[in-house]
Amino acid sequence: MCKKIVILALAIAMLLTISMAACMFHTESAEGKLSPQAMTSSIVLLERQGTSSKTTLDSAGTAAEADELNNKLGLSFTVGSESKPELIVSSISWTPVSSGEGDRVTFSVVVENLASVDAGGFEVAYYVDGVKLGEWSFSGLSGGGSSTMVFYWIAVGVGSHSVMVIVDVYDEVMEEDEWNNDLVVSFTVGPSLEPDLAVSSMSWTPVDPIEGDRVAFRFTVENLVAVYAGGFTVAYYVDDSEVGSHYVTVSVDIITFYWDAVGVGSHSVMVVVDVYDEVVEEDETNNVLELSFSVHPNTPSTALVLANGLTSESRSHPQTTKYFYDANIRGLSTESSVELLFDDGGAEGWLGPGSSSPLNSHVWFVHFNSSLESTQLLRVMFCINATISGQNALGYPCRLHIMDFNKSEIFLLEVTPSYGGWFAVDLESYFIVVPQHFFVGIEVFHSLQETEGGYVYAPVLGYDINEPDGKSWWVSGGGEILWIPLETYDVMIRAVVSPAFNSPMSTDLDGNGKVDILDIAIVAMAFGTKSEDPNYNPVADLAEPYGEINIADIAKVARDYGKTSEPITSL
Repeated sequence: MCKKIVILALAIAMLLTISMAACMFHTESAEGKLSPQAMTSSIVLLERQGTSSKTTLDSAGTAAEADELNNKLGLSFTVGSESKPELIVSSISWTPVSSGEGDRVTFSVVVENLASVDAGGFEVAYYVDGVKLGEWSFSGLSGGGSSTMVFYWIAVGVGSHSVMVIVDVYDEVMEEDEWNNDLVVSFTVGPSLEPDLAVSSMSWTPVDPIEGDRVAFRFTVENLVAVYAGGFTVAYYVDDSEVGSHYVTVSVDIITFYWDAVGVGSHSVMVVVDVYDEVVEEDETNNVLELSFSVHPNTPSTALVLANGLTSESRSHPQTTKYFYDANIRGLSTESSVELLFDDGGAEGWLGPGSSSPLNSHVWFVHFNSSLESTQLLRVMFCINATISGQNALGYPCRLHIMDFNKSEIFLLEVTPSYGGWFAVDLESYFIVVPQHFFVGIEVFHSLQETEGGYVYAPVLGYDINEPDGKSWWVSGGGEILWIPLETYDVMIRAVVSPAFNSPMSTDLDGNGKVDILDIAIVAMAFGTKSEDPNYNPVADLAEPYGEINIADIAKVARDYGKTSEPITSL
């Protein structure tokens, strides 16, 4: 309509020009001639793009005129095309890409207006396999704009399917191209999917255990398919003997269990997921992971001569909250007591608080591993530096920590070193009975008292870098406990133990030679815990199913209640 108005205006302009010329004519009669000041007009409608118009008066030359040269008028003009919206369906996508029968498939549709002209209201319809599922209503779409819509479909029928989307399904918008308003794509539905359970990884610490070590195995159970599996049981074995089991209800679970290394040579560790076939799976062949590892001999070493008055330049060291070091028992003999150690007696550096803050302290632990179920801790020795920066650092307290394998405090004592070198703390009168695995730790911290220069002093602990044991960990403080192996130096802490009582009864948990209320209390404190819980105590895990403290463990202690055992005189 717009272009016709333009053409009409041009034609009127032409006629006005012609009428001005006609006003100059004189007629001699009324037979086909124009009288003065008379005019006539005609309208020609042109609808072709890019055309011209020319008008000629008295083309036959029948009228006598004062000027015969002005009877023609020609004009050129252009008729352009009218701009219109251009609606298309630019894309269709879906998830899951590989769907199975019964899956809920999500389709995502993008509609665009390719023109610069805004489009008015229109509807978009969507279909699967030719069946209309619904439509969206648009109040309009700006030029160059786009919009994304989503619809859902439950996959029915294994095989090939089609999805179609039509924009402006009711032809409400006049467009440049009316033949590109639909998009059809094909997709495939496979058989219904089932969960797929697998053991995705497994590791152990220490990597190269020696006989008598407590080995921590850590593995990950995972559902490889995004379909809920429900609950299932995971069992773990060492040398084909079941160590324990764990019930899993989540898609990814990380499980830890422990095994005391017995027997030098090659061993196997195996994890079986869904051991009772409780879950129907996509793949039933990947439920087992079995790996091999070796246990090395525990070679005794000769006891080392104590070194006093050690001096060395200060050495920088990591500033962290706690350090745990794992060392195995050395120097075993047939004597009534033995010294447990793994340093060579010479300090290459010093470990201290590292800050002038009175609240800053650090604890270093050595993990001793005895071949006996329990021993009496007679004495602890640690190598300290008596002077710091030329100042006397003695007279400041530090703390002695004795912990079991689960980092539970057995004994705590504050001591004040009075001399440098190997400082000994006599513990025989306390009658401290330690289990097979125990930690001895020294905590050094700043005193509240400050020196004149604004510094505070405390004794610092020696470390040895010669042939490090390689079984050391850094353990973070606060939040999640992280164990990071350290293999660069040994902390200079030693322990002297006596065989005390070597009970053949596994129910004598504290090793005092009799089964009493204290042993029942140990089980009761860990009651209801599992191997992955922080307060789980493997000492109290006496009966099947292992990896869980329950009524069976208490019953086993109760059966031996009141029984005693004889002390032994040698290791």
